[in-house]
Amino acid sequence: MNVGESVALQGFGGESFSWSPMQWLDAANQQIVTSTPDDDIEYTLTVTSALGCTDEAKVWVLLEKEIDIPNAITPNNDGFNDFWKIRNIERYPDNSIMLFDREGNLLLEFATYQNEWNGEMNGKPLPMGTYFYIIELGDGSKEIRGAVSIIRR
Repeated sequence: MNVGESVALQGFGGESFSWSPMQWLDAANQQIVTSTPDDDIEYTLTVTSALGCTDEAKVWVLLEKEIDIPNAITPNNDGFNDFWKIRNIERYPDNSIMLFDREGNLLLEFATYQNEWNGEMNGKPLPMGTYFYIIELGDGSKEIRGAVSIIRR
């Protein structure tokens, strides 16, 4: 699952239920709870029977960490694809991106990219065309190279 998505967690076999930690849960003492986590998290469920016996179970909620890089943006202020939004880039807070033109000239450099590029450089629109990028996630993994096109109509 991705950041912002929710998952239902359900306990069985008891009369009362206690989930912990409470972080990102909509309730703590229900049989079924909903978690909308911002990061990976392990929950512990304590179930108590009608006779007072207790048991514990643990469950991990893991978020997708793979990034998804769009190959085009259409910065025309219509609210769709106006920015180069790299899905899950926020999972890599030490990321950096370099953007180049066709001749290999470095145009822009972003440290801790936060999906803010709208096809402009120094406040002026870049021409329609294809640009090349190098993304370093900052986690020691191999750099990612590719191309992104600016489409203007």
